[in-house]
Amino acid sequence: MRLDSREQVVVSLHGLILAALSVLAAEVQAPACRGLGLDTPPIVEVTAKRNRAPLAIYALGFSKTGALAWLEARQGFDSDSYNWLLSVVELNRDRPLAVREFLLRSANVQALCARYEKPIRRLLDKFGIERGAPVALEQPDPTRDPTGIDLVAGRRDRESHKTAYRVRMQGKDGSKFIGTTWRVDLDSGQPPVGPPKLMGILRSPFEARVAVLIVQTMTGDEGAEVATVKVFGGRTDQGWRPSE
Repeated sequence: MRLDSREQVVVSLHGLILAALSVLAAEVQAPACRGLGLDTPPIVEVTAKRNRAPLAIYALGFSKTGALAWLEARQGFDSDSYNWLLSVVELNRDRPLAVREFLLRSANVQALCARYEKPIRRLLDKFGIERGAPVALEQPDPTRDPTGIDLVAGRRDRESHKTAYRVRMQGKDGSKFIGTTWRVDLDSGQPPVGPPKLMGILRSPFEARVAVLIVQTMTGDEGAEVATVKVFGGRTDQGWRPSE
């Protein structure tokens, strides 16, 4: 059956409308924050329990000058909102460069991206954070520096009621200390903080540098536990001292 010219026009318009709707649907369903490293599972996830707040950590990337950016998703015990904390640290001296907080009533990454993608990108661009390939959490490998990470406890200070833990990197050519964190006892008058726990290392794709990721548990009122995140940077091509 042949169609007259008006019928052909209607069919053509119908096809164009369907094509336009298909493109629009694809755009609506397309994930936001492409290329920000948020399309993969978190590198660390602390599940919620009765007295423990949830935490998810996403590694966003390194800069070519030794900075690292990551994102933490948290929720308070009596809150229906989530705090998304974006941090950038300079790993030469472990100096914070920026901290930005985003509030959202969702733990969904795509919901965060749909609302805050532009300010996230601006902050990452400001500090030269490169995006692309996901940053994986690794464990020390005896065949590659660093071969190990030690958390070396010192003596408990009787006056401050705190104990220093020095973060030591082990390598094929020796070892070196790259930072210090503290366990805080209840008698200190401050919220208690438990001993540090090594999560793993993040390896820069641009230079011989790693970021050591450590989590400690702070105990608040009525036994509420909140995980705190600390990052220490260390080069793997220099600074080693012969092991004693």
